[in-house]
Amino acid sequence: LRERARDQGWSVSEYGFALDPAPLEYNQFSVRYVKGEFEVLIYGENYGQNVSCDLVRTGDELGLGFLTPVEERKPRKLRRVIPGQLAQIDDIADRLQRHAADFLRGNTERFDAALAEWKEISKPRPITEERLKERAREQAIATAGHAAKRGDDAEVVQLLEPYASELSPRQRQMLEKARSRMGNAATPKSMVP
Repeated sequence: LRERARDQGWSVSEYGFALDPAPLEYNQFSVRYVKGEFEVLIYGENYGQNVSCDLVRTGDELGLGFLTPVEERKPRKLRRVIPGQLAQIDDIADRLQRHAADFLRGNTERFDAALAEWKEISKPRPITEERLKERAREQAIATAGHAAKRGDDAEVVQLLEPYASELSPRQRQMLEKARSRMGNAATPKSMVP
């Protein structure tokens, strides 16, 4: 992989990029080309099945696919034979020339627009108070289910009681059975008719 990626370096070296001899810190199957604040990273993924390419400017990283026109991003038909990593490297070199030449020349207009789109898509969504309450209810129901399997009726009642009006029929049944067993356990046997 590293040799083929280095061999395809012509596609970026003609734009002034130089090969950084060290692979990425976390991936020995990688090649990095650098030109000032710009980088092109080519790296193996999925245990030798795939190759990816990221474009980097001052720490901002963007997959090459984001600079590929939308009409070319459509999923390809499934093939029985997936091209090997070497063929994928050749494809990446071709796509760099066709779709990222502006980035390679230092023009970041499309890169910046695509990066803004990626940041918007991937930004963490705020967690609302409503979602926090829903999550607490979900956790209480799950924990009550485990308590019911252990026969800990007091814990089942303690966990489900606050949500009694919001429970499904199955969950209400679990709560009622636990209440019933607790009520029977509290009554001495001599007093049961």
